[in-house]
Parts: sequence; C-alpha cells; structure tokens
Amino acid sequence: LKSPLGELPPSVPVQGFPALGQPQGGGAKKAAVSVFLVFFNSNASHQYSCTPTKAHRQQFISDTIKLEQISFKEAIELSYYGASVIHPKTIKPLQNKNIPLYVKSFVHPEKKGTIIQKRTENDDAIPSFIFKKNQVLFSIMPKDFSFLIEENLSDVFLKLSRINAHINIMQNSALSFSFLMDDKMDVISQVESALESSFIVKYNTNLELVTIRHYDQQTIDFVTTGKEILLEQKTRSTARFVMGLNDTNTFNEV
Repeated sequence: LKSPLGELPPSVPVQGFPALGQPQGGGAKKAAVSVFLVFFNSNASHQYSCTPTKAHRQQFISDTIKLEQISFKEAIELSYYGASVIHPKTIKPLQNKNIPLYVKSFVHPEKKGTIIQKRTENDDAIPSFIFKKNQVLFSIMPKDFSFLIEENLSDVFLKLSRINAHINIMQNSALSFSFLMDDKMDVISQVESALESSFIVKYNTNLELVTIRHYDQQTIDFVTTGKEILLEQKTRSTARFVMGLNDTNTFNEV
C-alpha cells in the first residue's frame, strides 16, 4: 500500500474508528493512531497521554511505583485482566511492527512516562494490581444433581452468550460451575432467566475481584487481610481473588 497523502506533516488529526455498535471514545482514537502508523509503514514511536479520571485517582494503594517499561505482552495481559489505560487493540498493531508506545500524563507531561516495547526482562520487577469492584458471583448446579460435563457447560455458555454475558473469572467442580460478572443493570435477572429452568442458581453480591501480576505472599496478604475469599486462582505469574467484606457480602438463592 502507498500513502495517498504523500509526505506527512509533523501532526495529522485523524478520526477515531468506533467499534460496531459502540460509542466512539479514547480507545477508538488510540487504535486509529496505531492503524495509521502501521499503514504508513512507520518506524516512529507512538506517544499516548492520559488524563486520570476519578476512578484512576482512587487510592487503593498509597505508595504506588511507576512502571518504567513493560513489554507488549505484559501490557496486553494487564489490559485483559482489567487495566483500562490502554486497550489491546491499540497495542497489537504496534507490537506487530515493533513500534514502541510511550504513555505519559496530561497532568504532568514534563515527567518521564512508561515505555511499552518488545523487551520482557523487566516485566516481573514490580507487582501490578487490578481492582474490579461491584462484582456478582454466580454458582449453578444441575437440578438433577448430574455431573457438570462438557455438554452441560456448552449449554451454559450458549445461554450466557445469548444475553451478551461477559465473564471475568470462572471455575467448575464435578457438580457446580461458578462465574463472576460485573453487577450492572439487570444482569442478575438476565442470568436467572437464562439458566433457572435447568439449574439451581445462587449468587453473591457486593464483591471485588483483585488480580495481582507477579505476586508474592506479601502482596497477597496486603489485599486479602480482613476480607472473605470466595474464590481464588493462581498461576506462576498471576493470582486472582474474589472477595467480599464480611459485613457487606450478601448471598441469594433462586
């Protein structure tokens, strides 16, 4: 492909590309810039500035440490688990062309930001925390108390896909299947309506999902002390906990 614009000026304003059925937002504009860099076969770096919102300013952790650099892979992992500054669709085109991304703040543009690039050696230097509040944990069991085999689970996923359900974490045993979702709008009634004909549906509300990348026992203790852990999962690099405060967690059964 050849650029129809010829030689580009130093700054080019572009229209963002909203996803189908979605309002245009910052993620669309950032993805548009990535697409243009790849389209013009650019080897230049891409700089992105972000303005902290009220949610970003919430002090979950008082002594935060800035990530000096992380890899494309780590940035995509953080975004997948809920980190909302950079969308994966922004990162992937840059990764394909090995174009570094510099993330800086509009509030303090003079300060050095974070570079997202190919090298991975610093990915595990600092633990990263991702908090998702207002969660609801569903636990379902077949009404005939049969085993939850692949056929049952495929039926569950089909029914959940029909209501556009987005699962944040899931876990199953021989007789039950648990999954976590954002507690918004009428999600509880939608899940009940989709599954109650074949399954006993129970759910807990007022929960929080915490994901720790590159955890150790100290970081786990820091986020779980004084909270009830309802579900936890660990891999070598990631620990995830579904938790509720003992006096606010509520349990319900359909």
